[in-house]
Amino acid sequence: MVLPRLRRPGRCQRNPGGEATTGLLFHQRISDSPLSPPSQLFQCPRPETTVAITLFTDLETVSVGQQFQLQVQVKAGITNPVDTVQVYLEFDPSYLEASFLSDGGNLEIPLQLNLDNSRGRIDFSVGTLGDSAWMPFTLATVYFRALAPTGPQGTYIAFADLLPPRQTKAIEGGANITGDLSSAHVVVVR
Repeated sequence: MVLPRLRRPGRCQRNPGGEATTGLLFHQRISDSPLSPPSQLFQCPRPETTVAITLFTDLETVSVGQQFQLQVQVKAGITNPVDTVQVYLEFDPSYLEASFLSDGGNLEIPLQLNLDNSRGRIDFSVGTLGDSAWMPFTLATVYFRALAPTGPQGTYIAFADLLPPRQTKAIEGGANITGDLSSAHVVVVR
């Protein structure tokens, strides 16, 4: 028995009209016979969804000299998978030092990694040539060390301004599907 072919969402495909489509794809049968071959590729409509990228720190208050972790979390899903993510972060190097970045391993091809403590910048991007990531995941963990007290106002680790070339993006099939970007805040005490 031949069944309709179902695909996981996410790969950019060409439909019979030639335009690019993304979403749940299936073949329609030529007849009602379960033995008939597929005749045409159709697309199920994809909901208008975006992917949020959030920063989460394990500690909200740290002491000078203390290390803490910052997770970069990507809120992908079955209707909004991603095949590439690029993240550009900024922090105040007078208060914080980025010592190490650990890749989350969900997208296997490293494209860029730069920790610049003199300018307070982190540039990180990864992608895949295989299946897109279609569940929420931790893209990376950045290990910071607190250098100096911030006062009660604290300091932010934030996404760079959304201007090329340092533009944080979640990408699927070449399309920018970036949604909300949420920064992290930390207070450094003596």
